[in-house]
Amino acid sequence: METFRRPLKCELSPSETTERRDRLALLYDEWRHAEEERKAAAKRLKEESDLMAKEMDRVSKEVRQGWTLRDVECREIRDDVRRRIDVMRMDTGEVVDSRPMHEHEFQRPLFALEHA
Repeated sequence: METFRRPLKCELSPSETTERRDRLALLYDEWRHAEEERKAAAKRLKEESDLMAKEMDRVSKEVRQGWTLRDVECREIRDDVRRRIDVMRMDTGEVVDSRPMHEHEFQRPLFALEHA
């Protein structure tokens, strides 16, 4: 009759137990480190993904609206007759805002009238 091998339950020797305990401690440390790296990478990827989604939303909105906000050089123009201050775009000359003059804006220094 032929012999063969098969896995069967065997008690660990004290040195085998020590060896496996040391291996388990090492594996646990490596696993914790890998988990920390995985979490940090997942957080970084989520932040990057969120930024991309936010940018896509902004650009998509601009495309739908057909306009975007930009800083444009403007000037305040006094209209003493209407007692208003108009805000004019310097690039197009368009009046983009108008407000009533404040009380302190009604009065102009005397020298300003001489040079007006």
